[in-house]
Amino acid sequence: MNSYIFNKLDYFIWDAHACPTLSLNADLSALFEFKNNGYSYVSLNVGFEANSRKEVLAIINYFTHFIAENQSDFLLVKNIDELLDAKKNNKLAISFDIEGIGPLDNALENVELFYNLGVKQIAPVYNTNNVCGGGCFDNDNGLKPEGYDLVKEMNRLGILIDCSHSGYKTSLDIIENSKHPIIFSHSNPKKLCNHERNISEDLIVACAEKNGVIGLNGINIFITDEKSTAVNFVNQIDYIVGLVGVDHVGLGFDFVFEHEKTLELVKKYPENFPNSEQYSNIQMLSPNSIDDKINELIRRDYNFQDIDKILGGNFFRVASLVWSNKC
Repeated sequence: MNSYIFNKLDYFIWDAHACPTLSLNADLSALFEFKNNGYSYVSLNVGFEANSRKEVLAIINYFTHFIAENQSDFLLVKNIDELLDAKKNNKLAISFDIEGIGPLDNALENVELFYNLGVKQIAPVYNTNNVCGGGCFDNDNGLKPEGYDLVKEMNRLGILIDCSHSGYKTSLDIIENSKHPIIFSHSNPKKLCNHERNISEDLIVACAEKNGVIGLNGINIFITDEKSTAVNFVNQIDYIVGLVGVDHVGLGFDFVFEHEKTLELVKKYPENFPNSEQYSNIQMLSPNSIDDKINELIRRDYNFQDIDKILGGNFFRVASLVWSNKC
């Protein structure tokens, strides 16, 4: 077992997906929990397939004002230089992500609109089929013409393409047709937990071969039927590392800020959150559990360099390429 002293503040801790309530009275205080536990960056969800363009614009405006009102702690970042500036000044760097293309109102020009407002990551599909392609809970026939156009536009702008909620065929089509690395921001290996939201070995391999990253989800139903723990979370890391190497795994905890309000959302949209997939029984790992995960990695003899990559170095590498369009 390694015996070194680990100071997490020396590292870049990147959470690829966090879930505040999508409302104009959302409690965003959990962002302080991320900041106080040493995180460097978090991607904050601002909308999903069921939200309209108008709704998401209002949510972005609300979140942006909250960040500005707490500028001593947070910085809304739109490029790598701002990301590094936030780290230097001990601020939590934040950008936004969207799941599904409902907020785009089927208009490709809205991608650039959201990009300019801080959206740096988009999942083209969210669980069920849409005009772009197939979802992981649906009959997935692959990427559609509109989906190919969206991939090109995201590549042009330098937006991370997230396949976390896409179906198998659609994910493979996106990986093959994107000129940039793609990510699964919050998905776990299906081999360890046979949930429809989880991803197969060949998707993991295809993502890695494209120089992408799989961010592992901290919600119990994607890990095990039991309670999420640091041990079974790091088991997911071990599996990815064993399959494709340490350069292609990261963190995407999918932490839900207001659990009860999220359960109301689950009930409201059963087509996106089917009862058969256990969404009413979720339990998650909070941001303050990061120390337990680091200690478990150390206990399993991961070295400094590998822990650095897992905590955020891998996602930082991909974002550096994609956001700057240097792929």
